[in-house]
Amino acid sequence: MNDYPRVLETPDPTLYLQRPRVLSSLLLHDHITEPANNAHLRQTEPWAEDYTWGDAYGDTVNVCRSMKTGGDMMQYWLMGADRQDASFHLAGRVTLYEHKGTEAYIGYHVGVTDCRRGFATTASQRIVEHARGMWGINTVLLAIAEGNVASQGVARKLGALPTECFKNSASRGQVYTRRVWRWELD
Repeated sequence: MNDYPRVLETPDPTLYLQRPRVLSSLLLHDHITEPANNAHLRQTEPWAEDYTWGDAYGDTVNVCRSMKTGGDMMQYWLMGADRQDASFHLAGRVTLYEHKGTEAYIGYHVGVTDCRRGFATTASQRIVEHARGMWGINTVLLAIAEGNVASQGVARKLGALPTECFKNSASRGQVYTRRVWRWELD
């Protein structure tokens, strides 16, 4: 049986990771479609264009089903403390996907108001630590859009190195270039 705790604590007291719930998919939709977040995401992520509640619901259902049935995906939502009052809110998400053998891809996004707080790096390290124990992974791959300087910085902080480029098609047919970064775990 797979052990996906409801919460993964992190060393950062202003961040914890929460397992997604289908009933909370509207929260994910609102986070992604919030104007500043959506504009930020659309710069390098074509899937964010015209993101609908149905997309959020479908994404969340697929992740929850995969986690429940032992599939190849694991996702946690980043719950960050507000800078003013310390209440927690959805700050982004981190996903491991295409898990095959000892490798898996990782993807993440962080909302504009929570950028530059180290959340993507900390969340990536924490979910990989958990997945390493569950799945036995020793290599993590990051497929980062060529223009996404912030995610390239996170990849470098994680110790990943850039490798080959490839063309990718988003769900709505947009084509864009990504570079694979390879993070070898000790």
